[in-house]
Amino acid sequence: MEWQVAKIGGSILKGTFDFQQAVEIIIKRYSAPSAVIVSAFYGVTDYLEEYCAAGEENPIRVEKCMQKLSLLHQQALHNYLPTSGVSGLNLLQKELESLTNLLQKKNSFLWRDKIISFGERLAVVTFFLALSARGYPCKILWPEDIGLKVEGKGDKVYFCLREKEIGAHQCWQEKKIYLIPGFYGIDESGEIKIVGRGGSDYTAAVIAYYLGAKKLDLWKDVPGVLSGDPRYLKDARRVDYLSYEETEVLSSFGAGILHSETISPLREKGIKLQLFHYSGGFKPVTIISKEGASEGKKVKSLAFTTKLGVLKIKGCWREKNRNPLPGLLSPLIRAGIEIQGIYSCLHWITILMEHCNLNQAREILQQHNPPGLESIVQNSELGLLALVGENLKDDSLLAVQVLTALARNKIPVLQVFGGISTIALIIIVEKHFLKQALTAVHEEIFSRGVEIHDKILG
Repeated sequence: MEWQVAKIGGSILKGTFDFQQAVEIIIKRYSAPSAVIVSAFYGVTDYLEEYCAAGEENPIRVEKCMQKLSLLHQQALHNYLPTSGVSGLNLLQKELESLTNLLQKKNSFLWRDKIISFGERLAVVTFFLALSARGYPCKILWPEDIGLKVEGKGDKVYFCLREKEIGAHQCWQEKKIYLIPGFYGIDESGEIKIVGRGGSDYTAAVIAYYLGAKKLDLWKDVPGVLSGDPRYLKDARRVDYLSYEETEVLSSFGAGILHSETISPLREKGIKLQLFHYSGGFKPVTIISKEGASEGKKVKSLAFTTKLGVLKIKGCWREKNRNPLPGLLSPLIRAGIEIQGIYSCLHWITILMEHCNLNQAREILQQHNPPGLESIVQNSELGLLALVGENLKDDSLLAVQVLTALARNKIPVLQVFGGISTIALIIIVEKHFLKQALTAVHEEIFSRGVEIHDKILG
């Protein structure tokens, strides 16, 4: 069987009309056998996270929460209820009752993950009822029933890629449309754990991997990957093609269109990723594959983040002909601290990492005290701008062009380095200059007469 795999939901589900449109996309685009991963309705995950963060429970608060969620999902089903009938309402009511019981329990980390997963659980039941009412042959598969395992803890939770455990599962044998809630899996003890924001994209990639699909479709509320964040760039343009590596680098430096782990399972089997705009028809707006396509472009897109910081480490290793990196990096790696980039110049070595890890990293290095270490300075008040493109490494004048544009706009640059990949040029500025730097660099590369690549508007 050749499987079709897609993810739908999330920010495209802002109301009843959007839900009906999503139902029609599934009916018109996907035939059995297909797997459709469902994300929560717009705003539901945020609402459940805020509920969990608020603390103490009381009956009035529980009732208010349940009324809100019940009304939202029942309104989506308004045009389908006459044919879905009482049994359909009972199925939705069962999930709502399970959530009610959970909300009344004592707060814990596992309690939080279970509650937040109900955004996807309620959405998948709502899609099931609507599609069933239209006579569409569908079935819900819960991650806990098919053994969709995760490992890790806190905000570092990942799916386990064990193909035989799921791909050959007997539950896939019927010729149906399988509806699967995204965003969560189960750990070794059978407890629900969420995989982070945007996790339904990641779930869809893992399911495509297990089923051996050739393509994965993700339906979004934006017209594909853009040359920069459209919230800050009025002239952001679409990127038609990206490679796996370009996409991963963009995700790691703040581009929020995909979960950062989405590409990993796709790369292992060469699965093509197609992004669709939910109101833009059935032609993909961005295609992501192993090769990508250069289209003559060197820089394809800009990403930015304020979640990274630096440790600036001074030492006397240069005079003593020492290579300090093993002594500096090994204890950090053993502690599970992910290094995003390294830059060295004379007596200084700069290490880029998430700013939440800066204090721990500094303490580890001070305790370890590698030979030659003199001082450590940390800085979390930074903005990082990443220019990403497969052919970027071939342009020796790119850094000069970018720095000239920033100087023209009176934006001081703290550091420039290659980051985690040869396809990324990293510019570090003070945090309050970041948005201004993004605008200046985007205009220089994509809008000025001496462009790095052609203007291509799809």
